[in-house]
Amino acid sequence: MVCFGFHLLNNNIFIDDEERLAINIFKGYNSLIRPSPCYNQTIIYVDFGMAMILLINVDEKNQVMQSNAWLTMKWNDCQFSWNPKEYSNIESIRVPVDRVWVPDIVLFNNADGNYEVSYQSNVVVDYQGNVSWVPPAIYKSSCRIDVEYFPFDEQTCMLLFGSWTYSSKEVQLRWYGNKRFVDLEDYSPSGIWDIMDVPGRMSLDKSRVEFRIVIRRKTLFYTIILIIPTVLMAFLSMLVFYLPAECSEKITLAISILLALVVFLLLVSKILPPTSDTIPLMAKYLLMTFVMNIITIMSTVCVLNVHFRSALTHQMPQSVRILFLNFLPKLLCMPLPQPLRRNFGISSIRHRPLNVRGGKRLAEVDQQNTEIGVDSSNTLPFDITRNLSLNNNTKLKKKQITRRKRFLTTQSQKERR
Repeated sequence: MVCFGFHLLNNNIFIDDEERLAINIFKGYNSLIRPSPCYNQTIIYVDFGMAMILLINVDEKNQVMQSNAWLTMKWNDCQFSWNPKEYSNIESIRVPVDRVWVPDIVLFNNADGNYEVSYQSNVVVDYQGNVSWVPPAIYKSSCRIDVEYFPFDEQTCMLLFGSWTYSSKEVQLRWYGNKRFVDLEDYSPSGIWDIMDVPGRMSLDKSRVEFRIVIRRKTLFYTIILIIPTVLMAFLSMLVFYLPAECSEKITLAISILLALVVFLLLVSKILPPTSDTIPLMAKYLLMTFVMNIITIMSTVCVLNVHFRSALTHQMPQSVRILFLNFLPKLLCMPLPQPLRRNFGISSIRHRPLNVRGGKRLAEVDQQNTEIGVDSSNTLPFDITRNLSLNNNTKLKKKQITRRKRFLTTQSQKERR
């Protein structure tokens, strides 16, 4: 009981001394007026620093960075100096921030209109007159987003601090602890962004401090969700040409891929800001894939249209015959099969008289029949060459030409066997 009473008595004495100290140092003090500089100086020097705690969010669409940071400000006020021996060796006290003068340092590039610190923490005053204030704050700063290399992009956001009303002749900033960068000792890593560099820069008149937050996006999520599916769809669109022409699902497959690309374009447009400065490479890729898929659909329609044409529904134009059966084979160094030449009547056969076209072939057939002991008169119902030269009847000529083609086709099949 004696020890407990002695300890309680010491605490009461300490509390009484702290209260007496607070009364003495705040006697005649006005927190609305800038304190008088010490040591015959005319400028209040404020040691300023910043510690990044958490990068909460980077809103690319609205171009706003939200971060949790601790500011550190320290300055000297001569009125707050005392002899610790007179107050039970009390070297520092903590007082509410509204009772002392604090520099009106705010974030200039604030994006939500709340320029000052929202939580007013206590200040620490020591016996040498040094006043330290470490207010935590959540800042929403404007940040210009460059989405050209999305999602492999790297952004640089600025945090510009300075006094709102005092000029450089009244209040000047200095680096706290000579740290010319943002302190990341207590930083909690973000799942979306990596902080690459956090340099600081002081203005020439030492009235403003600018911190550059260089961040890089983590690309694993967007690679799996966005990039790989779009690349696979681009390869899938090429498989449309691998399907046979009889397959009616060619158009269905191409249109399905087109709709999927539209969905991905809408997804990218919701993520990125609608700026006209730069177009993301991802959007360019999706757009080119979209255009190529439209060309694929048009080509497929043309292929199906040509495939389902027949002699009963359409007649091949002479220009198409010359292009595909005469010009393109020569251009591509492709020999045209002889049966096709006979059937379509092109090249040198087309320019010779009808009796000359069939005469050479009939002579070869007669020679083959003679070698195997077959009577040519039984093979051919009549002499095509002689009848064509004597008979001018149009209907008879058509019948003779039809029979000649059938005969030549039969002989060609026998030769192949």
